[in-house]
Amino acid sequence: MQNSRHFLIASLRTVLPYAVFGSIWIWGSDYLLLLFTRDPEIISDLSMLKGWIFMVVTSILLFFLVLGRLKAYQGIHDKLDERQQEYEEFLFATSHHLRSPLVTISGFANEIARYSQENSSSHSQELIDYSSRIQHGVRQMEGILKSMTRLHRNLRERPNPEPLETEKIIRSIFQSLPHDNPPSTLHIVGKLPSVFADSRHFRILTQEIIFNSLQHRNKDSVITIKVRGETNHGIATIFFEDNGPGFVMDNEDEIFQPILRKQSLQDLGNIRMGLAIALRCARWNSGNLKISTLPSQGTTVEVQLPKK
Repeated sequence: MQNSRHFLIASLRTVLPYAVFGSIWIWGSDYLLLLFTRDPEIISDLSMLKGWIFMVVTSILLFFLVLGRLKAYQGIHDKLDERQQEYEEFLFATSHHLRSPLVTISGFANEIARYSQENSSSHSQELIDYSSRIQHGVRQMEGILKSMTRLHRNLRERPNPEPLETEKIIRSIFQSLPHDNPPSTLHIVGKLPSVFADSRHFRILTQEIIFNSLQHRNKDSVITIKVRGETNHGIATIFFEDNGPGFVMDNEDEIFQPILRKQSLQDLGNIRMGLAIALRCARWNSGNLKISTLPSQGTTVEVQLPKK
């Protein structure tokens, strides 16, 4: 509501001076013209001249009015850029300095587990379990910090779109991610369409989608990710389908929020803001991301990006 009022006031500040000047010109020039002459031919010629003068003067007036508005918005934009830069600096510094205490915490947890194993007592197993939970929490924090630093490092600059070979990138991302036993498989169906997007953004998008499938899996089950694609009206759509457990999706928008979902100790040990990051990478490249899932029927992530 406040933004709408702001835009309305800004629009009125541009339109009202033009409307006031136009009204005064039309009324005043016609009045002076009738005082000058009553000859119809002269009035016709002067009316045409008056119209041309009105067009030139109002064009100059509109130019300076719009220029003033643009300068005002440019000042606001510069302040936003300055605040964004400050935020990124604090984000990077925070994520960097948090790593040191995490290493300390992890070290103490390892010592607790080692001491409990070497000195058996009635509380040894309980201490070992506590140590495992601490280590799991450390890995969760490390996953969050990795997401934050990756965003800071790779997403600061504006997208630089280029034609990308999607199949090659997807295969390399899949091979670079950790795979538990039993091993996961990647199955690419047919020829995937190329996309026109920023290479860094597309790699992050792909990594987060595949990692999400590998992370949320049934214990001791083989996860298969099937990738296929299609092209329609200049838009390349790539489907990532997995045979994971799926879930009940009450609200699709909630899945793409940068929140941390509850994980089990059987997960890979990293919590990432995966699909939230993936969606933003797609939108920053004039694309979109959709998801469909059902319990026990797997999950399908649909990525839409421009094709050139």
